[in-house]
Amino acid sequence: MNANIIRIPVKSVYVASNQPNQNFDGCSSVLFGKNSSATLFKGLFQFDICELPKGYVITSANLAMYITTNENPSVSKLYYIFRVREEFDEATVTYNTVPDLDTSADCTAFSIGNEIYTYTRVDITRLVNQWYTGRYDNYGLLITPVNEAIVSAISAYSKNIADERYYPMLEITMKMPVLIAYRETLSATETIAPTYNDYRAATVYDVSQDINYTYFVKNTGAQNCDVRLEISADGSNWIVDSQVYTVTPNQTVSIIPKAYSKYARISYKSSVFDLCTSINITIQTQK
Repeated sequence: MNANIIRIPVKSVYVASNQPNQNFDGCSSVLFGKNSSATLFKGLFQFDICELPKGYVITSANLAMYITTNENPSVSKLYYIFRVREEFDEATVTYNTVPDLDTSADCTAFSIGNEIYTYTRVDITRLVNQWYTGRYDNYGLLITPVNEAIVSAISAYSKNIADERYYPMLEITMKMPVLIAYRETLSATETIAPTYNDYRAATVYDVSQDINYTYFVKNTGAQNCDVRLEISADGSNWIVDSQVYTVTPNQTVSIIPKAYSKYARISYKSSVFDLCTSINITIQTQK
């Protein structure tokens, strides 16, 4: 049985480079991108997921924002979503006091084209899973443009808008574990796009209580990708536990561990330099 859950943000605010010490708490919009006057905006959101049911699997999580202003609709504009790494106060945060961010490659990128007066949805399933499983503390997220040289300003309604039909939302779908002859079976999938030239790690799973588990990696893009299984006793020191699999477009490979460990993850990279692709990584476990 699936559970569909919607969360309204507990914090939604933006900061602006032309007023670096100004706080914009209470505004009806959240801005991000750069406008034609060269002001850079960054948007901050935080959602409370503490009350999500335990023991489920998050199969999807989308950040939904209702777009009200799109200053450069003829151009496809890219934005990063960075994980916030420390608490911030919605009532006092400014451009000069933006909280510490995880700006590593382990972030989400999305694009907005000509969308206006409609919801845009961004897949942040991986990030929400990391909060839900306790890998990272949930301090929220920040949206900022990838290319600060182009006009890319977007305005979306904040939680302060009076009409609840246009609230920003976190839309979560969760799945109950399947019990087979008193054995608990779990399955979780994450999407990686794009791959990189060097190895990057996918989501880490605690597999210490699992009888067995299998990874399935499908190449959903147009270029080859190299993947391998890595295991760890402490979540910090990792060793390679499989051969390197070169996954061709539309191919799926399965990978099983050779040794017992507490933690497991898939690492991946583009097979050919600068020829990126996309992959789906599924782990299926039995307890």
